[in-house]
Amino acid sequence: MNNTVDNKNNKTYNYLDDNIVVIESSIAIINHTPLFCPICNFVMNSARDDSFFLLYDCCADCGIKWAECRKDEWKNGWRPPDDEISSEIYTRKQIFSKFQI
Repeated sequence: MNNTVDNKNNKTYNYLDDNIVVIESSIAIINHTPLFCPICNFVMNSARDDSFFLLYDCCADCGIKWAECRKDEWKNGWRPPDDEISSEIYTRKQIFSKFQI
């Protein structure tokens, strides 16, 4: 087995034979965006959601609605009450249902 280390890309290439190469990365994926927002449980499917998740651990809509106006409190663990989240979910569902084809 032949190994090649690419320090620029932090990868190790293990050549098992002429047709099989195992690529290992030394970079751990620490922050990844989940499929659903931990606050509202809506799907996180945009680059904006990724950006807001890195900043606030929530989707862009929750970040704009609650986190940005309370940055310090949010960083210290404040989250909106369940009834406020439920109301926001209801409102979003009403808006999205109007766009059905």
